[in-house]
Amino acid sequence: FRSLWLGQITSQIALNMLYFVLALKVYQITRSNTAVSLLLLSFGAASLVFGIIAGSVVDYFDNRTILNFCNLTRVFILIFFFIFANNLYALYFLTILIAIITQLFIPAEAPSIPILVDKSQLLVANSLFTISFYLSTVLGFIFAGVMLKIFGQTNVFLVIILLMLFAFYFTMRLPKMAARNNNETFNLSFDFITRKILEGMGFIKAHSRINQSLIILTVSQALVATISVLAPGFADRVLTIDLYDASIFVMGPAALGLIIGAFWV
Repeated sequence: FRSLWLGQITSQIALNMLYFVLALKVYQITRSNTAVSLLLLSFGAASLVFGIIAGSVVDYFDNRTILNFCNLTRVFILIFFFIFANNLYALYFLTILIAIITQLFIPAEAPSIPILVDKSQLLVANSLFTISFYLSTVLGFIFAGVMLKIFGQTNVFLVIILLMLFAFYFTMRLPKMAARNNNETFNLSFDFITRKILEGMGFIKAHSRINQSLIILTVSQALVATISVLAPGFADRVLTIDLYDASIFVMGPAALGLIIGAFWV
């Protein structure tokens, strides 16, 4: 569990550093909040399309294999971010690619927890995982500005690559985990995908607690995404501060709120 947890923290900080660095970079190039929104929309659209399918695909494979594949693939995509750091259209395209791979990662990550801990520890493990998810999300945004100041607009991608390599190292340490669906042969056909989507939607509809949790999760992540979209323009036009300081002065209070909220809960 510790390896899974550390892998979550490092990969989550890396990804959210990437998103905030890209948001700042796109704003610097375009001076447009709309362009920043389109960047996050390119991630969101890929998540919406491939996220529905990803969960069904992951069920047929060992979680460790999926996690290692995703982390290593994201390392290679991040290398291209470093190469094409100043090409706006390349940044949009690479964002879509990394979003697609991340959709495979998500349904293999948290469902590994019940395999790695005893039932008596499950509530604590899930709570710890949830707190670190949101905290590492905001910390990734905060570190983005600091790392940009230290390493510059291009070399900051090397820091993100290093973090993702750490995530790969941690997931490599996980034991093998049997596929959750051994009763059916994997077949990526239209009928198979449609059936799995309908099964998933039916399951959510039949379980009101899961339905409610998904709504809360969606709204909370949408709020974090909205803040990150508005942060560069808000820092530039309203606060009139250095763009790199946006990560501290705009996202910093959010991190403090998450810490206080976590202790409260």
